[in-house]
Amino acid sequence: MLSTLTSTSFCRRLFVGLGPVCLTLFSFCLMSAHTAAHAAETSSTEHPNVLLIVTDDQGFGDLSLHGNPYLKTPAMDSLADEGANLDTFYVSPLCAPTRASLLTGRYHPEVGVTHVTRRLEVMDPEETTLAEIFRDNGYATGAFGKWHNGSFYPETPRGQGFDEFYGFPYGHIPHYFEPEIEDNGVWKQEHGYITDLLTDEAMKFMDKESAAGKPFFCYLAYNAPHTPALVSDEYYDRFKAMGLTDKEAAIYGMIAALDDNLARLFEHMQKEDLFKDTIVIFMSDNGPIPERYNANLKGWKGWYDEGGVRVPCFIRWDGHITKGEKLEKRLAHVDILPTLVELCDLKQPKTLPLDGQSFAALLKDPQAPWEDRLLYTLPVGNKDRIESYGSVRNDEWLAVKRENEWELYDLLKDPTQQHNVAAQYPDVLAQLKAAYEKRHGAINYRLDPRPIPVGYEGHPLVRIEAHDALLHPKNGEGIGYNYPAGFAHHWITNWTSMDSYPEWSLNVVGGGTYDVALLYCLPAEDVGVQGEVQVAGQSVAFKLDEAFDPDVYPQPFRLKGEAEKYARKPWKTFPVGTVELEPGPATVRVRLTDIPGPMGMELKAVELRKR
Repeated sequence: MLSTLTSTSFCRRLFVGLGPVCLTLFSFCLMSAHTAAHAAETSSTEHPNVLLIVTDDQGFGDLSLHGNPYLKTPAMDSLADEGANLDTFYVSPLCAPTRASLLTGRYHPEVGVTHVTRRLEVMDPEETTLAEIFRDNGYATGAFGKWHNGSFYPETPRGQGFDEFYGFPYGHIPHYFEPEIEDNGVWKQEHGYITDLLTDEAMKFMDKESAAGKPFFCYLAYNAPHTPALVSDEYYDRFKAMGLTDKEAAIYGMIAALDDNLARLFEHMQKEDLFKDTIVIFMSDNGPIPERYNANLKGWKGWYDEGGVRVPCFIRWDGHITKGEKLEKRLAHVDILPTLVELCDLKQPKTLPLDGQSFAALLKDPQAPWEDRLLYTLPVGNKDRIESYGSVRNDEWLAVKRENEWELYDLLKDPTQQHNVAAQYPDVLAQLKAAYEKRHGAINYRLDPRPIPVGYEGHPLVRIEAHDALLHPKNGEGIGYNYPAGFAHHWITNWTSMDSYPEWSLNVVGGGTYDVALLYCLPAEDVGVQGEVQVAGQSVAFKLDEAFDPDVYPQPFRLKGEAEKYARKPWKTFPVGTVELEPGPATVRVRLTDIPGPMGMELKAVELRKR
């Protein structure tokens, strides 16, 4: 598009060359140039870029701004200095629930998320996400880093509104140096440190879309400082010299590396003049893993108290948000979607039943009217935990349900929860308890794993991971994981009983012929193990006659036990055969029929590839 000056100069030359008969043409050209320039300016204002930065397990106290005695976080702190500090901002107590609420503006169990693993972390694919809203309003959308709301299309970022995805769909990855990363559906071995790589890719995306003149929504979801505690000597040694424990030194080192990356990112944005047209939001997904400084707040990750769910949150938008404002109203992750919809003047594709509400007016005027409301921290976990834990807040009070017992705190007088005043204010507690039980009781919590979708057009390969299996028997006898929890990246091992097996539930969307394969490891003494893969009532037998027993990949782990907990190694693919699948529900089981050695086999995944 021609600038106003260039367009005007062109019209003047045309006018001089052709004479007074072009006076009308000259006037029209001036008006068109002015209108085009004004439209570009208006578009930039009405539809700003958005950079949403989310860190992982970073507590309220993990910033120098909040009094941490060891950390210096100038880049993070700068967002509070250059924008608004949402000082009482709340999320869920664990990772996947927070991310689901952030992306939908709805409480996590309403969108199908009730845990962090075993397919209970999966967000309902039919939910409308923030990325889908931005995309439908003409934005380029990119996600970089941790997803943790579904590993199979259409649960994945690219199935939920993101044009580009560079990161990992699971709750965590085992290695931060030389990590294995998914790049738009293709897994590849990368070289470098995960925090650096995510920053690089986010900057490339913003540069590309800015050059194309298209507004962008960039979701930069770092996995630091979530464990494993992996960071370079440069950062680790800095904090060990302060006399800190190995864990503190490693975690603080990861946060320092993260802050340096944000400084690099912000310097790049300044150089490219992106700040004037970009809303920047920084936040964490839950409280810290104990134990370290947390600004005297009660609780940690997984707790429903302040220390588990109150996190740092800053919003910067140059020229639109007063610098250095501290908002005292209690705001939450569910409020981000409606706030961005209003700030960016977006049209919603449909009416959304949101739990959050826009605080755009507060960003323009912290004294704007704001009705006191209740914020719910709904439970995460199995049925017992869902019935036994939770909390509810307003601007003054916090009621916490802990093992079915209720406590009450005056947050205005006692923000660190030193005094349970339930006995002094029984009427207040009764009102909050009743409101919580009503909200909690209206939700149908999903406690059964969501079936794995198979057969979507354009997604012929589905890798069914071991960590998504239900192991039988449930007590783990005769089968187990290489680490008891069986989280993302763990595998099945110690398979000593032919009565034990893993099982997965499928939802076959597209019927047809599927090739079946196993990803396995096998010590020499277990060569000759036999079994069968049972899919939808069909059985395909296999026998493993080739040993494959590689060493795990090395990583500079800092903490005792992490080498075992976060081990990663190569896997060999063994083609088993084919099955015919019809649309509808199906079950996959792997059974062993002959175990000649002490271990049976190690299983990482079952692959189904549609022909």
